[in-house]
Amino acid sequence: MRTIQFLFSCALLLSGLASCGQSRELSATGELSVCLSAGADADTKGADITQRACEKAIRSVQVFLFKGGTRQDYVSLQGSTLVFPYTWRYASLAAGTYAVYAVANGPDLRSVTTEAQLQSTAVSLSDCGLTVGSGFVMAGSVQRLVVVSGESQAVSLTLERFAARVRVASITNQVPSTYAEGGAVTIKGIFLENAPTRWNLLGTGEPSEWANLGGRVDGRPSSTTAADYITAATQVPEAFRDQLFQSGTGFLARGATVRPDSCFLYAFPNAKSVDHTGATATQQNGALSRVVVLARVNGADWWYPLTLWQQGEGLERNTSYDVALTLRATGSSDPNEPVTAAQLAATITTANGWSAGANYTEPL
Repeated sequence: MRTIQFLFSCALLLSGLASCGQSRELSATGELSVCLSAGADADTKGADITQRACEKAIRSVQVFLFKGGTRQDYVSLQGSTLVFPYTWRYASLAAGTYAVYAVANGPDLRSVTTEAQLQSTAVSLSDCGLTVGSGFVMAGSVQRLVVVSGESQAVSLTLERFAARVRVASITNQVPSTYAEGGAVTIKGIFLENAPTRWNLLGTGEPSEWANLGGRVDGRPSSTTAADYITAATQVPEAFRDQLFQSGTGFLARGATVRPDSCFLYAFPNAKSVDHTGATATQQNGALSRVVVLARVNGADWWYPLTLWQQGEGLERNTSYDVALTLRATGSSDPNEPVTAAQLAATITTANGWSAGANYTEPL
């Protein structure tokens, strides 16, 4: 998990900061010292891999200080100025209640003047770039930082990624040998469907934009025609195509297992609790998120959708889902229609913070 801590210490100007060794007269204001430091990243041990460089890269940090909902200060650290640890001070801060927010790799927020405006600012999945030069949008806040005359305190703020990560760690072929080509299959594509792609910075309320609803091409919400089902990257919105679709791994003999080394997919959180399958999914404001494998099996194309839903929770932010799949028979003729355990077996490793996690078997 990429962790950045902001350490705030508030002290009366009478005593000043110990590191400064200064003595000042009594005042109703305090001095706020802010230290920005980057913590270590844990490996994603569920699949014995470390985080990708793009997932932990930080190219910019914007920090806001609010009082009474109004901006008191704004700090922007960009490019070469973003050197850790980074420290600055508010030399004279009136007693009161403050809110502190930090956004990494986000849009330009310098025009934001109120806390409500910052909270409602929308970010897109396209802001979670897959290169070191872009990085993933992260955010964190301390919304009730009380500065009291005569006292000092320290609080920490943790940045968390907005996106959830889904990685297909392995696909095993156990379809019957009586199938065409002796049971061999061809993995043609892997994608996320019912994926939230736009959300506010506070991370509350409903996503304002979705992609790949029902596993269908955008603009064809109620189609039951197979030609309108997603089968290629070009059918996914270009702005976040690489986050939501990966090419398949090709031929897979019966009994063999393929372990993709680059099949990482990303979406914003999905708190939906009511599912919509088939064509009706695209007529609703979203549905449960799924990872879908498209494979050529027994001479025809089939979809293998796996719903990302665990213990009453849908896709969660800053959480990694490592998926191991076993194809057992032909799949679904609709990318948004569930399969049974006789068709697909799945195990998912979940890890909050994209670190070590626990396995569970996904019920189908």
